[in-house]
Amino acid sequence: MMCCNNTDVECVEYKHKNVLLIGTGGRSRHEVLKCICDTQINLFIYHTTVNWAKPLLPKAQNWIVGPLLATEALPRISRFQEETNVSFDGVLCYDAFCLNLAAHVAEYLDLPFTSTDVLQFTHKKDGFRKKCKAHSICTPKFAIIDSPTSLGTLQELLSAHALEFPLIAKPTQGAGKYYCRKVSCLLELQESINDFFRALPDVWGLWGMECVNDGRMLIEEFIMGSEVDVDAVVQDGELMFASVSDNKLPYRDVMETGCRCPSSLPEEHHRSLRQLTRDLASMCGGRLSSVLHFEVMVTADGQCVPIEVNMRIGGAETHQMVRAVYGVDLAVASLRLSLGLRPACPAPATHRMHVSTVNLHAPQCQGQHQLAEARIPPAVYGSPCYMGVHLYWKEGEVI
Repeated sequence: MMCCNNTDVECVEYKHKNVLLIGTGGRSRHEVLKCICDTQINLFIYHTTVNWAKPLLPKAQNWIVGPLLATEALPRISRFQEETNVSFDGVLCYDAFCLNLAAHVAEYLDLPFTSTDVLQFTHKKDGFRKKCKAHSICTPKFAIIDSPTSLGTLQELLSAHALEFPLIAKPTQGAGKYYCRKVSCLLELQESINDFFRALPDVWGLWGMECVNDGRMLIEEFIMGSEVDVDAVVQDGELMFASVSDNKLPYRDVMETGCRCPSSLPEEHHRSLRQLTRDLASMCGGRLSSVLHFEVMVTADGQCVPIEVNMRIGGAETHQMVRAVYGVDLAVASLRLSLGLRPACPAPATHRMHVSTVNLHAPQCQGQHQLAEARIPPAVYGSPCYMGVHLYWKEGEVI
C-alpha cells in the first residue's frame, strides 16, 4: 500500500472514508491532488466539468458536475447522495475560487470546515482589515468602491480616507492577483476600477461572488517593505506548523516572480510572524482548523502588516516547496484536518534544505494567442538542483 508522505497506519485511518473535494483548481494543482489520491481515500469531486484531473480520478461515479454556486451545488450534491447512498465524512478545498462554496457545502452536510462566518472576513479583504483593526493588528488604510465613479468623487474619497498615491486597487473578493494593480494617479485608478466592473458578469460564481453587491473594489495604501508568505497548519486554534518564505521582487509591482524558503529574515521576525499567525487563529474564534496561506509585508523597522489570508494551501510552488524544505505535505495535512485527524507536523519545524523558485509570466499583449511551444532546456532539468516545473497552459491552448 503506497501513500504520498504517509504511513500504512495513516492509510488505514482513511479506509472507508468518503471525502468530497470542491473544485479541482487549475492544472498546476496536479501534485496536490495526486498526493491526496495517493492516500487511497475514497475521493469525490464537485466541479463544473470533468477536466484535467480525470486521469487521477477516472471513474465517472466519483464526479458531480454543476455550477460553483451554492444554490445550484447543494441540491446536486444531495441528489447524488440519495442516488448513490454515499455519505461524506469530510469536505476538502484547496482552490481559492471554490472556498466559499466548500464552506456552504460543509455546513449543509454538518461537516468540519472553515465556517462561512470566518470566510466573511478572511475571504473579503475589507472584512479582513476591519477585523484586524478591531483586534489591534496593524492594517493598511483603505477605502471601498462599489461602482464606477467620476474623478472628482474618487479624489474626495481618497482625501476622506487620507490615502495618497501610489495605491493598490483590487477586488474585495478575489484570487490570483486578478484585477490587482498598483496605480500612481487618479486616471490609472479610474481605469482599474472601470476594467473590473466591466468584467463583473464574467466572474459570477467565482471567489464567492453570487450577487451584484459582492462586486466591489478595495483601494489601499501601498506598504513599502519585504513581502513574505506564511504557510501554516492550524488545528482547533493551535498553530502546529509554520513555514516562512521570502517573495522575490514582483513583476509589474504585483505579479509574484518566485520565492525563497526558508526566509532569510532575522529570527526575531520569524517569531513575530508566528505570533501574528496565532493572533489570526485566535481572531477566527479559537476553533480554526485549516491549512492557510498568509501574506505579510515586513517594513524596514520590523513591523508585520498583514495583507491577506487564504484558508487553503498556497498556490503555485507552495506545496512542493514546503514538502521539500520541511517534509510537511500540506495536501495530506488538509485532508486529515477535513476528517478531524491530527496532521503530522514536526515540532519545532526544522528546514532540511533551501529552495528558490522562479515564476515566468507571458508578456502582456492584446487579444487571444495560442501557446505554440513550452519546453524546458536540458541544462535546466538535467541539473542536480532541479526539482520540478508547473505549466499553467498546455501547447496548443489559447491564452
